[in-house]
Amino acid sequence: MKNDIIQHVSSTLPNFMIEKTFSQVSLTLLQIIVLIILLSWIFKKIFLIQPYEKNSFIKIISKTSIGSNESIVVIELQDIRLVLGLTKNRITYLHTLTISKSEILEKKNL
Repeated sequence: MKNDIIQHVSSTLPNFMIEKTFSQVSLTLLQIIVLIILLSWIFKKIFLIQPYEKNSFIKIISKTSIGSNESIVVIELQDIRLVLGLTKNRITYLHTLTISKSEILEKKNL
């Protein structure tokens, strides 16, 4: 029965019509795949990346990796900078850096 349907369709449609239909379906499928990839990229760029907040209370100034799971981070909390050691399981306070008055004035002018 299935072969009868295929023979009937192939006998009623010329070969170029079957090839044209196949190419149209393939092209449409390719366009849909490209559209899905493009939309996923746009979604990732717009919604998953959080914008930098200028008025954030805590800012990461610098981060340096010193091993596979260890790093040193300098963060800023209002008018002080803290140097912290980060490991996989701990955060260790290392040092406090003060910010000069000229740097404070520059930040306020921005």
